[in-house]
Amino acid sequence: MKVNELILDLTGEDIQEIKKIIETLKLRDGDHPEIDRIKKEYDPYLHDITSKVKRPDKQVKKEDGQTAVEPVARIALAIQKLIVKRAASFLFGNPVKPFPIDSQLSDTGEIVFDSLKKILRSIKEQSFNKRLARELFKATEVAEMWYTFDAKETHTKYGFPSDLKIKSTIWSPLSGDLLYPIFDDTDDLVAFSREYEIKKGDEKEVYFETYTADEKVVWKKEKEGWVEVNRVDNPIGKIPVVYSRQDNPEWHDVQGLIDRMEKLFSNYADTIDYHASPTIFVNGEITGFAQKGESGKILEADENAKAQYLSWDQAPDAVKLEIETLVRFIYSLTQTPDISFESVKGIGNITGIALKLMFMDAHLKVEDKKEIFVEHLQRRYSLILAYIGTMNGKYKEEANNMEIDPEITPYMIDDQSTLMSNISTALGGKSFMSRKTAIETLGYVDDSEEEIRQINEEELGGMEV
Repeated sequence: MKVNELILDLTGEDIQEIKKIIETLKLRDGDHPEIDRIKKEYDPYLHDITSKVKRPDKQVKKEDGQTAVEPVARIALAIQKLIVKRAASFLFGNPVKPFPIDSQLSDTGEIVFDSLKKILRSIKEQSFNKRLARELFKATEVAEMWYTFDAKETHTKYGFPSDLKIKSTIWSPLSGDLLYPIFDDTDDLVAFSREYEIKKGDEKEVYFETYTADEKVVWKKEKEGWVEVNRVDNPIGKIPVVYSRQDNPEWHDVQGLIDRMEKLFSNYADTIDYHASPTIFVNGEITGFAQKGESGKILEADENAKAQYLSWDQAPDAVKLEIETLVRFIYSLTQTPDISFESVKGIGNITGIALKLMFMDAHLKVEDKKEIFVEHLQRRYSLILAYIGTMNGKYKEEANNMEIDPEITPYMIDDQSTLMSNISTALGGKSFMSRKTAIETLGYVDDSEEEIRQINEEELGGMEV
């Protein structure tokens, strides 16, 4: 089946024709993500351990012989959230740096490249990237859609006069978006569709929209079937959507371990509840009890009675060992570093090499994720350049021919003292940067020139600091 031939024509006059078009557009490789299961695993308040069906309360007998319900401990852990947030932070904790393949740009190329950076800055790219990564790591697929809208007045925010502004939005199955990418035999995206709902009061309106290189078409679901409500040309000649996916949620391989740990913690909490308060075992007849609040409380018993505290001789070493093992496996299998306060408070002052070794697993994970996000960001840059060429015709040729790659740097705590010491040693103790560069690198002042002037004035004039 040649996908291209089936979807290039999106025109349909009657409901049956439109139904056939939409059925074809819904053809996709693989099923949609299991969103209900993902939401249940991601939200600790929806975990199995919190279910009164899967973990029922206990039926206990009271002193009067009646049966009562005793609530059991249900401890849910938000480990899935931690795995996702930490993975996104290590991937995009540092800003992504775009750089052109051609290092020698023309004057026009420099303007186009500067415009791209300004557009990325306008959408707050670093935060945008983190949100995008979190959605992908949770929902296993995500898309970003780029569009322009009327700016109401001419502006020069992108380095040239324009009446339009450019924005991007994230589509995720967790937000109710059903995504339908269609690729051709060479894995090029030839159509992208999204089905979504809009709530209006107590009613819901269902829409299905499709983007191709030529146009955007929107259909609305009515009682009798789908009807077309909008059709506009695509000005950039490219599908304005970037789509990425991965096989499973980030915590998929350790879900069973997390369930087990929650069960252990909950069972252990129940045990503590029963044994935390001392229990007295009496052999014989008790003749009286101490009054409430009385100091030096004693039991009154006959001469043959014996009383002793019940002690918990079985230390929970096995439980502790299993929990520690589970934690270690959860972190290692998901390549998530344990950087909690308890884990790092005793490590002292470590060097840059030691820091890199501590975070090596997380950085290797970033290298794996680059397989997805380098291509994703390249596609984003291509779309932005296409919009720049459309918004300002004299830059179109330069924008269409420009190729830009992203530089993704994993997050790492800076060890400036070790770095500077190594550079100084390599240079034989000689200076390796100017005073101005040092001041700007330190970042304590806004105006390095003024700071140098004041330093010189104080040094030459003998002023006391």
